[in-house]
Amino acid sequence: MVALGLGTFLVINIVAAMLLVPLAATRHITGELPLPLVAKAVIPAELIAYVLLVVITKLVLSMRGHPRLLKAVQWNWPPGKVTVSLALLGIACAIGIVKAGSLFNIPPDLPIEEMMKDRFVANMFLIFGVLPAPFVEELYFRGLLYPALERKIGNAAAIVLTAAAGRQLGPTPAMFMKLMRARAWGQIDLTAAEAV
Repeated sequence: MVALGLGTFLVINIVAAMLLVPLAATRHITGELPLPLVAKAVIPAELIAYVLLVVITKLVLSMRGHPRLLKAVQWNWPPGKVTVSLALLGIACAIGIVKAGSLFNIPPDLPIEEMMKDRFVANMFLIFGVLPAPFVEELYFRGLLYPALERKIGNAAAIVLTAAAGRQLGPTPAMFMKLMRARAWGQIDLTAAEAV
């Protein structure tokens, strides 16, 4: 499973480079690339890598006698009331983060701010961040990597390692929501180790 993760990382970088070189050449850019241009190459590269990750995972699981991907990774939806509660809690966390952010003196020249000035890039971030990214990242970290690690090194160590790896991939300000998703999936016990 670690090989799938490393392969995904390599595909993202290779495809991004394959997209960036022609984009930069057609715009006659030399030196440092503008961040919106980089985002226009990296986000599609991530999408391609994520699709390949899901396809390869499905093929590997099928060869091992698990024809249904979501059943093989034990995707357990929480009951309806819990789902609604988690969705409302996610919305409340997002609003709280925005409100808390207004209390700090955040410089206006952050790289993300530069990227968000490009409407196309902002829409790419929105669509990618809402649709494929959460699903594929949870599939990989909680559905594939966690169970493989848990069998080899135990529950607590597997939780800490997958949480640390997931944090490196895309840190989220709401670790509580990660804990709740993990619990809702029914794959791990809700422990404080996730928040480490």
